[in-house]
Amino acid sequence: MPANVSATDTSAAWDAAKQKLVVSGTIYEPDGKTPAPNIVLYYWQTNENGAYANSKELAPAARRHGYIRGWVKTDQNGQYTVYTTRPGSYPNGRNPAHIHLLIKEPDIPNEYYIDDVLFEDDPLLTEEVKNQLENKGGNGVSKVWQEKDVQKVKRDVILGKNIENYPSKK
Repeated sequence: MPANVSATDTSAAWDAAKQKLVVSGTIYEPDGKTPAPNIVLYYWQTNENGAYANSKELAPAARRHGYIRGWVKTDQNGQYTVYTTRPGSYPNGRNPAHIHLLIKEPDIPNEYYIDDVLFEDDPLLTEEVKNQLENKGGNGVSKVWQEKDVQKVKRDVILGKNIENYPSKK
């Protein structure tokens, strides 16, 4: 993770001539109402072909997530924005396209996974798949809308929601 993380990140794939995507949202405290500042969200995703694309500059430990990845830290209003590209589903797979998310809270020692960003318009996102979701951090199924040549989705998060062994905060 870089030393300085802001509420906005532009992935290494943004400048590629592919479908641009903006993912934004608000991260809330466990009450689901109070915005949570200074929460780190780490994301990683495939390229448009469904591969975790690598580059020679990546450290060996980072290669499994590919180069389309990054970090944001929520602002004082709990908000974040990621400029990236629309991922593809795994080659020859049945999994819908997705963006993986991991949360790191400042007062909790361990980070935790939440449900991926999934795209409501993905034909691979069937009712069967939706019924298997655990809604960790809240529902990850996101409505996609188009603004000029950019697709946008909103993924709000509720800290600790459906997270096993989530510590109670005082």
